[in-house]
Amino acid sequence: MLMAAGEAPPQCVFAHGYLLVGGEKMSKTRLNQIAPADLVGEFGVDGFRYHFLADQRFGPDGDFSYEAMVARYNADLANNFGNLANRVLNMAVGYCDGVVPATRENGPLEEAAATAFAGLTERLGELDYAGGFGAVWDLIRAANAYIEDRQPWALNKAGDTAAVAAVLGDCLEALRIVALLASPVIPRAAAELWRRLGLPGRPEDQRLPGAAEWGGLPAGSPLEKGSPLFPRIET
Repeated sequence: MLMAAGEAPPQCVFAHGYLLVGGEKMSKTRLNQIAPADLVGEFGVDGFRYHFLADQRFGPDGDFSYEAMVARYNADLANNFGNLANRVLNMAVGYCDGVVPATRENGPLEEAAATAFAGLTERLGELDYAGGFGAVWDLIRAANAYIEDRQPWALNKAGDTAAVAAVLGDCLEALRIVALLASPVIPRAAAELWRRLGLPGRPEDQRLPGAAEWGGLPAGSPLEKGSPLFPRIET
């Protein structure tokens, strides 16, 4: 058709596989179809997008199950992403007068953020969305582990306000980069996290690689706690 219209055919075509349910193709006779609107209603647009990019790899056939979607949502979005945002913002509002502190500890999260950006860009260039956004979630896990190691609540109880501010400053900067890098897959939650960090505009307005460099969160920006970005789904 392209040649008949006088247009050159494409030099490269990207084709995805089938989406299977229980190892079988969807069929009216088997009554195993998936209704996307129903899934969006339960998991939200971000939860829907994240599952199909993280669990249904581009290229080979993907196998869908509701149980796997719930498990992925709870593990990655509620427990990791949502929990990190919730605990850091809660502590920063409570311990740092609700604004981004001026001091930073500049601990291991700076290197973890650079690794996440490098992994994301490399994997997306290979159409490996699961691997690319998996690199971003490695940063989230690193930030959660960093909090457990430094224990800012214990530092606050001991009255070490400078250490509390430095640790939470690092964590807030990590959240900024997480919101930036995760915005293609969970745009609504990333934009809301961006707003709660007191940043203007939206993550997708930023320009890479400069925006992903460490230290871009302005000191003194007002912080907001808000409700959980991804409430757990109980089955």
